[in-house]
Amino acid sequence: MEYPNLDDLNRFNLMINITLHDSNESEKNSLESNSSGTHLLPTSDSNKDKASELEDAQSLVVASDTNSNKSVVPCKVCGDKASGYHYGVTSCEGCKGFFRRSIQKQIEYRCLRDGKCLVIRLNRNRCQYCRFKKCLAVGMSRDSVRYGRVPKRTREVSNSSNTISATSSRINNINSASNSSISTTVTDPNTKTLDDLSSVDSTYASSQPSTPQMCSIATSPENMMVLSPSTTNNVTENDQNDVFTVYDVISCVSQAHHSYCTYTDELIEKLSTRCPIKMPIHESNKKDKNVATSLTEVLEEQKIWLWQQYAQHMTPDVQKIVEFAKRVPGFCDFTQDDQLILIKLGFFELWLSYIAKTTTDSSLTFDDGTFLTRKQMEIMYDVDYINDLINFTNGLNCCSLSDTEIGLYTALVLLSSDRPGITDQKSIIHARERIAEALRVQLIRSRSNSTTAVQILPALDAKIQELKSLGHRHSKHLDWLRTNWTLARLPPLFAEIFDIPKPDDELLQQ
Repeated sequence: MEYPNLDDLNRFNLMINITLHDSNESEKNSLESNSSGTHLLPTSDSNKDKASELEDAQSLVVASDTNSNKSVVPCKVCGDKASGYHYGVTSCEGCKGFFRRSIQKQIEYRCLRDGKCLVIRLNRNRCQYCRFKKCLAVGMSRDSVRYGRVPKRTREVSNSSNTISATSSRINNINSASNSSISTTVTDPNTKTLDDLSSVDSTYASSQPSTPQMCSIATSPENMMVLSPSTTNNVTENDQNDVFTVYDVISCVSQAHHSYCTYTDELIEKLSTRCPIKMPIHESNKKDKNVATSLTEVLEEQKIWLWQQYAQHMTPDVQKIVEFAKRVPGFCDFTQDDQLILIKLGFFELWLSYIAKTTTDSSLTFDDGTFLTRKQMEIMYDVDYINDLINFTNGLNCCSLSDTEIGLYTALVLLSSDRPGITDQKSIIHARERIAEALRVQLIRSRSNSTTAVQILPALDAKIQELKSLGHRHSKHLDWLRTNWTLARLPPLFAEIFDIPKPDDELLQQ
């Protein structure tokens, strides 16, 4: 497969530099919009379980017993008074217990809002998804074993940091207010180009700390001290991702998949109205003696029209897959050129893995309920290619992967170190090995028969090779569009990610 040159990749540049808003701004906006989250498991009317209430009470007791003359060190998760080091960070009894239960019971949470709920002492039990995300963001890890009181030096450093943070927060609030009209603007994704996918410059992006949803946990010297002995010797500032446990990786990828994939089981169930993409009516000239030429023209018109519909439905997923990629642990540590190559050459393969759940022997259904028939797909590609494509989707569906497992599987597909043009294969292989281990653990723990789970792994590996072949052949089929680009009106983002020329008027609008 041909890979994009650096000039093409530079046009893709801003796509990678999208960052989440400052966490303080996000939490502030979340509070103002009365955001709230729910847990997948049933909760009481007060939205607090007994364990949380008990730990809240314990937290208050710890606070009341503390000498008022001592400096107060807040819990890094909710801001309550910390009782000591728990799972690697200064935290209160409530957040310590919440994190312990989440890890021990391997609970998967879900936020019904935007995943940016404010987490403070007064409402920390309202959205468990955002609370657990905050635990990971500040560095909590079950591999961290240090417990005890907060040292005086740490209290002093914490107080100094809190003063600076408070000042920065006020400045950020002023800036966010002035930019609110920009940040809330909604744009049709089909009209975007790759350069339009970023609203934040690289200087700002590099200054923001990473979160578990954004590639890695930012490891401070304090957190480095509390890792277990088996990991302390191997962790350096240049290898921060090693603080991830297997469960951290599973949780991180699962949350990213649920946030950005529109083909999850829950969303597929809501596709009540399914209608085919109707072909345009072509009135052929019956008196035309050149019948063969006329049929060729009809097929060409149908092929162009079908590709236009196909592109319109596929294009919104470009940005979603970019956001998913940025949250795969380790991805943001690669060189920018390698990131661009992985996304650009892997996009179709990830997208096909998503849409496999809605693909049958007779149709391919998009996330809005419309679908292409098998005959229509054969017009776009060819019979052999569609046979192989449907064989792949059927085989993947036979593995009965959950949404979390699909997320881990697509992360494996993304982290393909053998893409043409990759420069740092070692880093990609290292990140991929962690994803592979996480997928293995997830398959075993979600199935009662561990033997069956282990047998699925070779099948999935074979599917990845099959998928790469489909991706390569898909690129070859796009050569027809690259040759006949003047006949089709394709979304600029679709044309750019697949290296299809664009009309001059679209180029002038960029």
